[in-house]
Amino acid sequence: MHDYWIGDRVWITSLQQEGIFEGEQADQAIVKVNNEKKLFPLSDLTLLPEEEDDFDLEALGVHTKPIPKNPFDFPDTIDLHIEELNPKLIDAEPALILAHQRSRLKDFLSAAIHHHKSQVTIIHGKGEGVLRSDVLTVLKEFSEIRTIEEEGHGGAMIVKFK
Repeated sequence: MHDYWIGDRVWITSLQQEGIFEGEQADQAIVKVNNEKKLFPLSDLTLLPEEEDDFDLEALGVHTKPIPKNPFDFPDTIDLHIEELNPKLIDAEPALILAHQRSRLKDFLSAAIHHHKSQVTIIHGKGEGVLRSDVLTVLKEFSEIRTIEEEGHGGAMIVKFK
């Protein structure tokens, strides 16, 4: 039995993409993907965590490099490709990888704002657009962002702060 609630974030295995559970119809899930409602078998869905903290990375033996606290050591760029961000997660479930990428991006942006950076570059890659979409969702949480510009033929974003 699947226990999804309307509004739950779900991973659609066949699409390798995230969606929002909208309900059930004739033993199939109604999922909103890219602002379009589609039907999927319930067995094709995996519930994504509500918050990135739902995964205990330490318990999984995953240790991350801390973001530098010294403003002079603080990087201007974050590469969210998992092989760059945390190679230990390469074979992890997609939901875990995405949650880790989201968490590291939030930490990076918070630290960049704290260090009074004028702009940073976020490398998300081209791929299927799942990570790019998630990056845009995270960026909406930061009122300190002035502009977002596409870079690298759509594989990166330059974020300028107020």
